[in-house]
Order: sequence, then structure tokens, then C-alpha cells
Amino acid sequence: MQERLIAGGPTTDAPADPAHLAAAAYRVLDALRDGGIAIVPSDLGYGIAAFTPEAMARCFAAKQRSLDKPCGMYGSPALSRDIHDLPSHVADLIEAVVCEDGIPFSIVAPLRRDADGRPAHEMLRATPATTLPYCTKGGTMDMVLAGGPFHDALVAACVARTQPVFGSSANRSLAGTKYALDDVEAEVLAAADVLVDAGRCRYATPLGLSSTVIDMRDFAVIRKGHRYDEIKAAFARRAGIVLP
Repeated sequence: MQERLIAGGPTTDAPADPAHLAAAAYRVLDALRDGGIAIVPSDLGYGIAAFTPEAMARCFAAKQRSLDKPCGMYGSPALSRDIHDLPSHVADLIEAVVCEDGIPFSIVAPLRRDADGRPAHEMLRATPATTLPYCTKGGTMDMVLAGGPFHDALVAACVARTQPVFGSSANRSLAGTKYALDDVEAEVLAAADVLVDAGRCRYATPLGLSSTVIDMRDFAVIRKGHRYDEIKAAFARRAGIVLP
């Protein structure tokens, strides 16, 4: 039976009881650990999330998403610093833009690896090996770094439990980001075991944007999304990096 949880509202950035958010986040982790799928809120848009390879396959099928387009990991600048293999000044830039400027965005970066070639971080070592092809490409992983109160609670729970969450936007592929739970297409909603409702997304826009995505190896802009102009200005001001 599908479970629906309330985690704040009427908008995703509205103040919410931290204990309530944490309880919802851990319920999501429980469901994903057991092979389920969850639809979860963020300021950027609603996402569909999974952990096991079987659940990942069902997510891609529900979204009609190509396997050539891997999903990403829910994260933070601190988690990226541990998981991604980036120069310290680049990690510092990421942290400054997210934590000091308060601008959410997503990054693509190579993973730290041990001598055996496996991902070095314990969260990824705890991930089924057959899940990783759904969320990595060419040795890199996408990570969304901030997304409001529920996103932050979910990432904190992931770190505490050493259980990552992977996902992408909760919509049919290329159909535009959904900013309210009930706007998600019926076939995508039906794939989920747990639905988390936090109201309307902070950055809801008729343009259907999702997060801006930047490849931190060469600062190529993979996708212009929410607050792109502010990200562009922050990169130029803080590091002299000129984005298109």
C-alpha cells in the first residue's frame, strides 16, 4: 500500500519541525533500503528516489528515461568534498556558493577511488555494485548540493546511516520539473511506495526548470536551471571563472 507523509508546507522552504522532517527522512531510507521507491520534495522540484538496482530500473521505466542519462545523488558540499575527487580550491568554491551565497545547484565530478578502483567513500561501498551504473558515468557522479529543509534532513539521515539516496526529477523524461506532488504524472506516482508532500516548491516557475548542473572538471554548464545568473555571477566574483 502506498504511504503518503506530510513534511512541512505550504511551501518547501517553510519552517518545519526538525524532528518531523528527520522522521520522514528515515522512513524514506527504510523504504529505499527494502527495495522501494520514494517521491520526495525539495526547493528545486519533486524527485523520485531509489537505492537498490531493481528499484532504480523501475524508476527509469516509470520516467521513460534513457539509461544513457544517469541519475544523481542527494548531497551537500561537505559530502561532495569527501566523495568527489576535486582540487581543494574547487571544493572551497562549491561550499562558498552554496553555504555563503545560499545558492543551490548540482555538480558533476569524478569520484575518489581506492587502489582497487572501487569508490573510496563508505556510502558508495555500501551501495549495491549493480546500482552504481544507474548513477555514474565515465567515473563521475552528479550530486545535487542543496534543496531546502527536507533535502537537508534526508542528507543528514543518509550520512548517519551510511546509506545514500539516488534520484532524478519526478516526471516523465523531458516533461518538465513538477513543483507540487499532485502534479507528478499518475504513472510516475504509481511507481512509488512512499510519497512525501511538503507543499509547493520554492523555485516553482512556468519554465519548468530544475537545478543548474555544472561539470566541475572544466566548468562546462551541462544545464542552465534555477538561479543560473546568480551562479554565474558568484563563480566570476569568487574565482574569476566565466560561465557562458
